[in-house]
Amino acid sequence: MATFLFGKTTAQNKVTVSGYIQDKNTTEKLIGASVIIEGMNTGTASNRYGFYSLTLAPGKYNLRYSFVGYEAQVVDLDIKKDTVINASLLTDITLGEVTVKARSKNSGILTSTETGTNVVSVESIKKTPVIGGENDVLKTLQFLPGVKQSQEGTAGINVRGGSPDQNQILLDGVPVYNASHLFGFLSVFNSDAINQVKLYKGGIPARYGGRLSSVLDITMKEGNNQTPKGVVSVSPVSGRITLEGPIKPDTSSFIISGRRTFLDIPVRIGLLLTQPVQAGYYFYDYTAKANWKINSKNRIYFSSYLGRDRYFIKYKEEGAKSDYSYNWGNVTSVLRWNTEFSQKLFANFTGYYSHFYNKQKIKLKDEESLNYNISSGLNDFSLAGDFDYYPSPAHNIKFGFKTSFQSFSPQLVVLRGFESDTTYGKGVNQQATIHSLYAEDDFNIGSRLRLNAGIRADAYQTGKQNYFYFQPRFSARYLLSDVLSVKGSWSRMSQYLHLLSNTSIGLPTDLWVPSTKKIKPQEGWQTSLGFYFEPKPGLEFSVEGYYKKMENVIRFDQGASFLDSRQKSWEDNVITGEGLAYGSEFLVKKTTGKLTGWAGYTLSWSNRKFEELNNGKPFPYRYDKRHDLSILGEYEFYDDGFDSKSFSFGFTFNTGYAVSIPDVKHHGLNILTEKGDFGFLGLFDYFKTRVTYAEPNNYRMPSFHHLDIGYHLTRKLSTYRERTWSFSVYNVYNRLNPWYYYKKDEKMRQVSLFPIIPSVSFTYKW
Repeated sequence: MATFLFGKTTAQNKVTVSGYIQDKNTTEKLIGASVIIEGMNTGTASNRYGFYSLTLAPGKYNLRYSFVGYEAQVVDLDIKKDTVINASLLTDITLGEVTVKARSKNSGILTSTETGTNVVSVESIKKTPVIGGENDVLKTLQFLPGVKQSQEGTAGINVRGGSPDQNQILLDGVPVYNASHLFGFLSVFNSDAINQVKLYKGGIPARYGGRLSSVLDITMKEGNNQTPKGVVSVSPVSGRITLEGPIKPDTSSFIISGRRTFLDIPVRIGLLLTQPVQAGYYFYDYTAKANWKINSKNRIYFSSYLGRDRYFIKYKEEGAKSDYSYNWGNVTSVLRWNTEFSQKLFANFTGYYSHFYNKQKIKLKDEESLNYNISSGLNDFSLAGDFDYYPSPAHNIKFGFKTSFQSFSPQLVVLRGFESDTTYGKGVNQQATIHSLYAEDDFNIGSRLRLNAGIRADAYQTGKQNYFYFQPRFSARYLLSDVLSVKGSWSRMSQYLHLLSNTSIGLPTDLWVPSTKKIKPQEGWQTSLGFYFEPKPGLEFSVEGYYKKMENVIRFDQGASFLDSRQKSWEDNVITGEGLAYGSEFLVKKTTGKLTGWAGYTLSWSNRKFEELNNGKPFPYRYDKRHDLSILGEYEFYDDGFDSKSFSFGFTFNTGYAVSIPDVKHHGLNILTEKGDFGFLGLFDYFKTRVTYAEPNNYRMPSFHHLDIGYHLTRKLSTYRERTWSFSVYNVYNRLNPWYYYKKDEKMRQVSLFPIIPSVSFTYKW
C-alpha cells in the first residue's frame, strides 16, 4: 500500500519522489529498504529513519519497493510534480503458503559499496540456542566470520583481531560503554525492543568515528502507532516484558521494555534460613522510547536505557560484621529531531547523555570500623547533526558534525577508618572534548562502478594537550556481472578512549580512561578486498581479506594493576605498543526456504608488540585464533499458519586462546612505609601475586568446539495472540572446553565451567 501526495514542479525540469518505507502491520520504519527504478538499474535505499528520496526527470516510472523478508511492492507513476510516496510493505509470512512471494532482485550485497558489513535479523537472534535460553544480540554476532567471543559463554566480542574497547556499540545512536550483564555472560540489549542490528567491521563509513575495529549500530523499535501490543517472556535466567502502542494513533507511539533476573531470590531465602550470611546477585534493565509526528516533515524521538548489576555479601555475628557490594551499570538518554528541509535534504539533530559507573564498597566493623570504597565512571554529553542529501539517484551525500564533552574518574580509592580519612588515586575527573566533522558521498560512475568516498576530521582536547586527526575513508564496488561483484575499501580511524582490564581481580572492574599528553590516542588503518556472489535471490556467497595496523594500543605493565600502590596514576601502570591483524573470511548465507542461516570460516592472525615485553618482539594477542568455523541455522519443518515448529542449531570450532602461564610465581609481603608502619595500601602488596613468563601468551589452549540445538513451538491463539515454547541444549555432546589453565605442582590444571546445559523458555505475545 502506498500513500501519494503531490507538490509543485521543481526547477530545471526535475521532480523529486520521497517518503518513508515501513512495515504495514507494526508501522516500524524499514531501515535500508530498496527503492529501484525498474528498467534503469538505479535507485536508492531508505536511511536509518526509513526516509528515501529520488530526483528524476518528469515521466513514467515503475518504482519497486523491497526489503528482505517482505513482499515487494511495485508502484506505477506518471510523475509531473514533486511527489510523496509512503510505502507500507507486508512481511512474506503474512501472505499464506499458497501465495507466490515476490522478492527483490538481490539483497544489496552486490550493489552496495559496503565491505565487512552484516545485518542480523531479530528473528535470528531469538532462535539462536544459548545458555539459559536467554537470547542475546552479541552471542548471535559471534557466529559471524571475523567476530570472536571473548570467553566461552560470555557476550563480549573481538572483531578482526581488535580488543574489546575497539568496538563502538551504539543503542539508538548513543554509545553504551558497558554492554554486559551477569559478569559478562549476557549483553544489556533486550531483543524484544530492537528493530535492526548492523555490524560494520570492514570499510567503516565516515559518519562513524572513535573506534578502530568495528561499529555495532542497534536501532530500537519506535512502537506500533495503530494497535497496542505486548510480549512477556520467562527463561531460567530472567523475566522480561515489553509494551508498545499508540499515544495518539497515526501521530505518536511508545515502547517500554523491562527485564530482571530472579537468580538472587532463592539464594537469599536459603541463606536467610540456614546461615548468618546474606548474599546474592541480580541485574535489571529498562528501555523506553516515544516519538511524536509534529507534521509530515518533522518528528521528535526520545529514548532511554537504564541498566544495573549488583553483587553483594553480608556477614554478621556477635561483635563483628562485614558488608561487601559491587555495582555497575549504564544510563543513556537521547532526544532526537528529524526534519525535512526539502524533499532532497533530510536532517537529524541529536542530543544525548551516556553514563557508566563502577563501584565497590567494603564495610568492616569489630573493635574498629573501616569503610573502603573504589569507584570509577565515565560521563558523555554530546550534540550532533546528521544530514542526508539526495541530489540525484547517482549520488547519496551524507555530512554532519558532533561535539562531545567527556569526564572520567578512572580510579578513586577512599578509606575511612584507622583514625583518619584518606583518598588515594590520581586522574580523577579528567576532562576531554571532541569536535568532529564528516562528509561522504556514495555515487555511481557508469552502470557498474560505484564509489563511497568520505573524510572525517576530529579535534581532541584534554587538559592543555590537543590532537588533530584527518581520517579518509574509501570503498568501491564493481559489478562483474548481474550476480557477481568485487569490492575494496581503505579506512583510517582514531580512538580517544582506552579500556584497562585488570583480570587478576576476577570481576568486571575494567576502567575507561582518556587519551592524555602521556598516553596518545589509538590510531589504525584497515584495507579490505572481497568478492560477492548471489546466484539467486536468498543465496549469498562472499570471501573477503583484510589487513589492519594499529598504533598506541595499551595494556598494563607486567605485574601492574590499577590498585598498585607503587604508582601514582594509571598512566604509570600502562605501556604502549602496536598491533597487527590480517586474515580471510568466508561466508555462505541462505535467507529463503525451509532451511535458513549461515556458515562462516575465518583464517586469521593477530599480534601485539611492546618494547617493554618479550624483548620488543611480537607475540600472539590473547584472542589470536588461527581457525574459526561457525555455523548457525534454522529448519522450519511445519507451518500451517496457526502452528509452526522449527529446529535451530549452532556449531563453533576454533583454535584455542593464547594465554600466559607463569614460569615463576611468588607472593609479596607487606612492606614498611617511610613512616615505619604498614600503611593501608600495603594491603594490596600483601595480596599481590607476582609472576614471570618466558614470553607473553606462551601457551595455547586446546581447540574449542561445541554444538547447541533448539526446538521452537509456536501456536497462534487468535489474530494478535500467540505463545512460543523454546527448548534448547547448550554443549550437546558435553565438551569440557577449558575456561582457564593454571600450573600446580609443575602440572597444568584445567578449569571448565560449561557442561551440557538444557533450558526452556516461554513467550506470550498479544
